[in-house]
Amino acid sequence: CLKFNPFIENLLPFSDLARSRLWALRVIGFQRLLGPKIFVNESLRIFHLAIRSKDPTFLANWIKGMLQRMSFWKYRLLFRYLKFVMRYLFWIYFSELEFKGLKLRLKGKISVAGNARTRTLLYRIGETSYSTFANRIASDYSTVNTFTGVLGFRLWFFF
Repeated sequence: CLKFNPFIENLLPFSDLARSRLWALRVIGFQRLLGPKIFVNESLRIFHLAIRSKDPTFLANWIKGMLQRMSFWKYRLLFRYLKFVMRYLFWIYFSELEFKGLKLRLKGKISVAGNARTRTLLYRIGETSYSTFANRIASDYSTVNTFTGVLGFRLWFFF
């Protein structure tokens, strides 16, 4: 996305670009595990842009694209990558970005083949309470057509 639309990268301040460049060195291990189809530098910039603009659709479309491009055996690994990035890199800067929390849910036949039961991967970080009146919520729901069937993917931003 950033290669085709370089003007999107101009929306990020220099501090975010520098931060994503430094963080790319910390997540390079995931690059080897996930394979060449996921781009670590691009993903960190997309996370920055989606959280700064508080647009869950932008991040959800990127995750949906990654799920369609990679093997279904690596879905859990992609979620582990998302957890690592949010917990160890972005969590510290949530207050600076005026962001309170994030919740991800992937439901369907995850990392299985054949006629198997459905599984749910759920991850949340930060303050993800629906009952707090001070929280504003933006969400995105989409379906992902994969080799094993249709997966439901939901993403919530709390700010």
